[in-house]
Amino acid sequence: MDARMVEDEIEKREDEEDEEEGDPMFVLTDEWRDFFAKSEAKRRLAKKQAKKGKK
Repeated sequence: MDARMVEDEIEKREDEEDEEEGDPMFVLTDEWRDFFAKSEAKRRLAKKQAKKGKK
């Protein structure tokens, strides 16, 4: 019985290690969301103004 418990624990730890080695998870904070939103708005405005200037 103890040998089976040890095997189960080894499998469990191997599974956890596999999960940890996967792609890292990133969390988007409110500050970064605001930064990216402002950056995107500036980019769109510049593109719109450049397009307007060509006409």
